[in-house]
Amino acid sequence: MESESSDDESDASSPAIPDEVATSRMRRPVVVPKPPPGPPPEVQPKRIVRPCPVSPPPQSFPLENDQNHAMDRQLWLSVFSFLSQPELCVCMRVCRTWNRWCMDRRLWSVIDLSEKRAVTPSALKGIVRRQPTTLNLSWTNVTFKQLQWLLNRLPRIRELYLSGTTEATVYALSTVTCPRLKVLGLSWSMGITDSLMKELLVLDSDSRAGTGENKSSLSRLSTLFLSGSDVTGSTLRLLVQHCPDLRKLDLSFCPGITDQDIESVCGQASINEFLLSGCAKLSDKCLSFLKLFPSLIRLDLRSCTGVTSDAVHEFVKTPKDLLKLMAGKLIVSM
Repeated sequence: MESESSDDESDASSPAIPDEVATSRMRRPVVVPKPPPGPPPEVQPKRIVRPCPVSPPPQSFPLENDQNHAMDRQLWLSVFSFLSQPELCVCMRVCRTWNRWCMDRRLWSVIDLSEKRAVTPSALKGIVRRQPTTLNLSWTNVTFKQLQWLLNRLPRIRELYLSGTTEATVYALSTVTCPRLKVLGLSWSMGITDSLMKELLVLDSDSRAGTGENKSSLSRLSTLFLSGSDVTGSTLRLLVQHCPDLRKLDLSFCPGITDQDIESVCGQASINEFLLSGCAKLSDKCLSFLKLFPSLIRLDLRSCTGVTSDAVHEFVKTPKDLLKLMAGKLIVSM
């Protein structure tokens, strides 16, 4: 009890603090002492450090006696040109000089990995290092991401073969701005339809904004293989419209191609070789439209059950076609 009374007396003896003063003390900002002024921290300029350019390969092969081999680089390249690509890979393990010589682009202009079930990451890196102009990935398990990664790093490629692949993989062609392919093989691939070909041939207005590209990567095609596809005359008309350099077209065993489709492009297409074997919906009527192809030099109508041999004989008896046939410029397979 005494402690309680003493506390009350002390509270009574201390002066009361007005509310305004107490509030002002609570709102008073805390002053933090500033550090003494000093020089600002030095900022180093940011530069991209790149490796030095690779020196040109040596022109001769050094021997153990500090002398050069009698054969120079050009002669060795002539020898290497007779070797297969697996043999070149073995030669690359001999020494550093041969490794650089065997990487010459002229030895790897064509890389054929067809029927290789697995395309490994090391194989993809090797393809990019060698920069081929012709690449065959038919009947492999190459995926959409792998093909997209490859095409963005192969500016020199002009021929690409993807037979036996899938629709998802082929769609990668619509996502790259380069290269400008000349030959494309999509025979016997799954899901090759008119809608997919439209995606490849016709660009959206906003698909490549800012790139300065108004044409698709397939606009310079000269040869296209679409055997066994589910395309129809819609694709044929798109090809004539968007691929003015198309000279060889393979539509063999495409069940959707009809006489009316041939009629819709006659007089417009500059196709030299037209492969239509196995198109069951074609009849003798299509020959009257094929006569209007001005530069036709090869026509394949084998296994077309609706086209008779008599109609083919009449087709080649026309004056223009007869002259081509006599000169060996027109080949009709029946």
